[in-house]
Amino acid sequence: MFNKLFQLIRNEYGATLGRIQYSGNDMKRGLASTAEHEDFQFEIYEGDDVEVIIKKEQHPTRRLSVVIPNNVHDKREKEVRQGTLIPSVLAALIFSKEAKLIL
Repeated sequence: MFNKLFQLIRNEYGATLGRIQYSGNDMKRGLASTAEHEDFQFEIYEGDDVEVIIKKEQHPTRRLSVVIPNNVHDKREKEVRQGTLIPSVLAALIFSKEAKLIL
């Protein structure tokens, strides 16, 4: 059965790099972890723009956020973005070397 609350992050060779686990059906917060056992918390806020905030569980006061323009008004397109774009942003934040220096 397909579970939309849990996603694996894989590279082009199929190796698992990490996972994303959403806390609820609204898919607005949850936990992400890497294969190196780094754990992150994330929250997603939707308003005029979509803001993704990520923080390491070991250092919750340090945060990194990304703002994505919210130019989608169709409900179906928002669902597609939630299922594809947001996990991509989370993966980019977690695996970015520059982000690791900030977090």
